[in-house]
Amino acid sequence: MHSYTEMLLHTSRWIDTAELSLAPMQMHSLRSFWTLLIPSPTVVLALYILSSIFVIAMTATIWKSRLSLALKFSALTFATVLANPHLFVYDLLVLAPALLLITDWTLSNEDSPSTPPLRVLLYLAFILPLFGPTSRWTHVQLSVIVFVAIVWLLHCLKTPGHRLASNERPVV
Repeated sequence: MHSYTEMLLHTSRWIDTAELSLAPMQMHSLRSFWTLLIPSPTVVLALYILSSIFVIAMTATIWKSRLSLALKFSALTFATVLANPHLFVYDLLVLAPALLLITDWTLSNEDSPSTPPLRVLLYLAFILPLFGPTSRWTHVQLSVIVFVAIVWLLHCLKTPGHRLASNERPVV
């Protein structure tokens, strides 16, 4: 058990031998985002942990808010994708329900100021993973930035003045 704990605490020692060298270009998580930008494994690990905590904290506040369950579930799904250190492009299928739920919300909340930017971000979240291999030259995984922006926008929706969709009832 000691060896297992030691391995978990010092993943930077073995993680590069366990993954292919091109893996970060096909991954769409905060860890791969920082790996592509920064050459130091120690700095990458620190930034990954800090940014994951930030996204998880935003998602926790979304979950505690009065937003619809559809938006809460969507935020949770995006946060899960971002915090997962080994999420490859084929794993992004898990985002399909979240994309559909947010799209449905934008259709029923046309008058919300968040609807136009959410629609653009949803389109980008759908299309940008296809351009993941370009990060080999750009060193930026744009899909991760869009995923964080979606969580941020959902976080901004949780304000008390947010109007629920007409078919939703507030929880007492």
